Amino acid sequence: MQPQKHCARLLIAAEQATSPALTRVILDEAVTLADALGDESLGYAARLTLISAAADTCDTTTRLSAFDWCVSRHLSNPTVYPASIATIDLLNESVLIPEVVARNASCSLASITNELARLQSLVDANGQAPTAGLYARLKVARVTRQPGELESITALLHNAAPDRYTPCPTCNHLRVALDFAAAERFAESAAAFDVYFDATSQCAACLPEAYARSLSVYLATRQPSKHRVRTNAGTNLFDRTRASWPCSLRTWSTAG
Repeated sequence: MQPQKHCARLLIAAEQATSPALTRVILDEAVTLADALGDESLGYAARLTLISAAADTCDTTTRLSAFDWCVSRHLSNPTVYPASIATIDLLNESVLIPEVVARNASCSLASITNELARLQSLVDANGQAPTAGLYARLKVARVTRQPGELESITALLHNAAPDRYTPCPTCNHLRVALDFAAAERFAESAAAFDVYFDATSQCAACLPEAYARSLSVYLATRQPSKHRVRTNAGTNLFDRTRASWPCSLRTWSTAG
């Protein structure tokens, strides 16, 4: 089999893999092979998939390295290195990267600012609405505990025209709950979590985080019955969807 075809088949196999660890093994081989062949198009496709796969295996270094590589290629030639390949979207990943950097104690404020500026370059290059940048800034402000920035960005998001990066209504309730929790206003956070969980349906993308983050809030407000209900519901969801959960959330149900 020709090496290029083998590399392409590895990318298909990675998409079909049933565990994050197996996905990483396959993608690491694909990246190595693409680099050995000097085929940057295949290398781009492999690394674009590797960004989220590295997140699932808690490998921040590889995640940031793959992201840096893809961004530089995309900005140099968006036609050869498109922002989206199949279901993988560089812009989706770029919204998350500033928060990843902000959570890294070894990264400086300048590093965070640089990632936000790079996201803005991607947004501008792809003609996107400003919501992606605002949402990334919101996540950074939450991590770095900047209440004034949180309030300002929340107002801007409220007035911005909805697009693909705008959180759904239930995600907005979760965002409010998390903001109150970050400010240690636990009673208000618990009330916001109640509104979120009482909704007819919740966004599948944010439900795991809601279960995980609500537990400490219900403990802080001395609501053991709600804590127990969310623990049981979260554990059931965890058991059904474990492979697809972000690695940072996989320890909560067994912690302590």
